[in-house]
Amino acid sequence: MRHLTFAALAIFLVLLSGCSPATNRWALPSPNLADHPRGDQAKTCGVPLTVAVRPFSDERVAADHSIDGALWFGIGMFAFSPHFDTHRADGPPSENGSGDFYVHEDSRLFAGQLQRELDNTGCFDIVAFDPIFPYAYDLVLTGRILRTATRTRAPFVPLPFWAGTIAAAAFSQEGTVVEVELMAMAPGGGQVFVGGVQGACTTGKCVRDRAHASQVGLIQGYAPFIASLRTYFSTRSAPFWQAARDARFRRFIAEWDPELVVLDRTLRKHTLPCAATLEGEVDSRRAFLAEAYRSLVTRERVWAIGSDERFATEVKDSNESMVLAKKALRSKEASWGPSDDAANAQRAYDAAANRVSLNPFTHLNLALKSANLASAQANQAEFLDDYHSDLARMQARVAAKKQATVGRREQHESVGMNEAVFRTAYAAKRKSIDVLLAPCSATGDTP
Repeated sequence: MRHLTFAALAIFLVLLSGCSPATNRWALPSPNLADHPRGDQAKTCGVPLTVAVRPFSDERVAADHSIDGALWFGIGMFAFSPHFDTHRADGPPSENGSGDFYVHEDSRLFAGQLQRELDNTGCFDIVAFDPIFPYAYDLVLTGRILRTATRTRAPFVPLPFWAGTIAAAAFSQEGTVVEVELMAMAPGGGQVFVGGVQGACTTGKCVRDRAHASQVGLIQGYAPFIASLRTYFSTRSAPFWQAARDARFRRFIAEWDPELVVLDRTLRKHTLPCAATLEGEVDSRRAFLAEAYRSLVTRERVWAIGSDERFATEVKDSNESMVLAKKALRSKEASWGPSDDAANAQRAYDAAANRVSLNPFTHLNLALKSANLASAQANQAEFLDDYHSDLARMQARVAAKKQATVGRREQHESVGMNEAVFRTAYAAKRKSIDVLLAPCSATGDTP
């Protein structure tokens, strides 16, 4: 019976901790361009839209809602073991070398995964990742990461004195869950579609490998959301989408020049001696904004075409950071033994120092303990140096990865006449309404 108990305990601890170290590598989804050509395929699907996916917000909160495993076994020794259910929710990834050294930026990888899944349907003309100019797209999607958690459950078996505990441990299940809320928004407007996403991963690798578990759960959860999205938008006719694009351009104008909207409305309500002058200003502003709009949309489309390549680069950089993070974690774990040895040597030295007397053997013993302490401390320092060195390399790599992402966006924003340049040129081109209305003011016909 004792051997069975130890066997059950060993099985259960393996289920809780996993059988091998995690790789935590993010697998890059392959694009299916050959299977899903653009254009005709998009028309067949009935959703010929341009879509962009922005990085998500990470709103996870770390929590541990688990009963103590030793308590569960202890209860089973004298009575029935209750239903066992551990629930450990992850917080946002650690970037300072603590915890499990998980350095993937989930807010970007989760969004990039959605972009690739949408693109692989072949039902959208363009699916961009991390857009710069949102007005270039019919829809912009983003999301909130709500929860990623690990669960281990053991059933209640009505057998007393550990018999039920052993059976429950043998039939326990483990897995992970991921929850995300997704929102589709009209550029410059409000939400047009909201959906909850939940996916699970139930293999042993899911518990050991946080990145793999998240990716499996997302693929599972994104599928029904994408199907619902396609169904929802395929019911809209071509005139509906044309009207939506016209409204998008109007929102662009309203954002850039609210005064133009008011001026246009005023001209429709009043007949003024200087109406021709005002109408000329309205036409001039509209023409400039239309040209800026076309230019920015064209430049954004070039950025969108490179989405797959940029996401692949981010995944590669992130996985390289994880390799260094794993090495830093191994160095940290390797330092635990020497640190314990140094602590034990310190205690032995302190004990020997308290026993020093006139007896020469106590002095010899203290000298030996001092030598052991010096050796243990030197060994500890060597392992800690390795750990801190690996940690510094990992942190530098993570920082470089982030800077590379920022650099790619800055490079895109600096190509050609960017939005800031257009805004500056537009501000210089506009004529003052007060100056234009001066002739009307002289005759008392101002609106």
